[in-house]
This record gives sequence, structure tokens and C-alpha cells, in this order.
Amino acid sequence: MSNVKTIGITGASGSLGKELTKIFRQKEYKVIGFTHSKNNHEINNESPNEWIGWQCGKEFLLEEHLKKIDILILNHGIYDVSKKNSNYENSIEINALSKLKFLTLFEEIAIKCNSPIAKEIWINTSEAEIMPALNPSYEISKSLIGQLVSFKKNLLDNKSKKN
Repeated sequence: MSNVKTIGITGASGSLGKELTKIFRQKEYKVIGFTHSKNNHEINNESPNEWIGWQCGKEFLLEEHLKKIDILILNHGIYDVSKKNSNYENSIEINALSKLKFLTLFEEIAIKCNSPIAKEIWINTSEAEIMPALNPSYEISKSLIGQLVSFKKNLLDNKSKKN
């Protein structure tokens, strides 16, 4: 069994995803990049070892890929630069609900897993939690995922107290 951890990064084709990938690859981790971008992604020393395409609302199709991951970094998001903020539903779907679906699926995998390596989830919310963002739909959607994680943690804590 290999001691090399496998890192999964959603939004791996974005700016932060690329930097995270580069850092983990330099430390010789295996990186799986999840992207909804249609571009053909090359593989080199600074890119993920493997690219997986996905779509919001179809996260359940990623179960087999997520089983290979030790640390899942939920980093994907969208920032609507328009002044109208007319596409707030899209921001909420991508920035909050999709991350919650990834989180729930990975949590179920981790519970069933008998690995000696504990699985971890890292979630990138945003600076919107500490100061207002320039785009209200971005701020609300990114703050929402933080609140949903707190809500899930509270549910888990209450469940463990009853057992």
C-alpha cells in the first residue's frame, strides 16, 4: 500500500486550484483535478495527474473517483462580474449546493471506508465570510456553504450524543 496521499481538487482549472495543485505536486502527492471546463487539460508537472469532468447536479456520478481520494478540497465556484446579479440562482447552485453534494457524497464514502488513512475535506468558502464581497450573490452563496457545513456538523454532534 502506498503512503502517497491522493488529493482531489474541485475547480482545479481556476487560479487557486492551479496553485494548490502545483504545491501538492511539488510535495509528490497525487492530484486529481475536478473541472466543469470543457477545455482539454494537459498533464504536466504542475497540473493534476488526472482530470475528471463533472457537472453541477450530477455529483453522484463521481462516487468511484471520490473513493480514490484521501483529501478532498472543495474549491470550485463562480463569481458573476455583472452589476445586475441576475444569475443568483446559478451562484447558489455552484458555490453552495454543489459543494454540499460533494461533501455529503464524500462523507458517505469516508464512513464506509476501512482505510487506515482518515479522509479529510477542506472547504474554500471565501473572504465574503469576513467582509462584504463586491457581488451580493457571490457573498451570499459562499457564506451559505459555511453555514451548511456548520449545520451538518451540528447534526453529526447531536447524532453522536444520542448514541
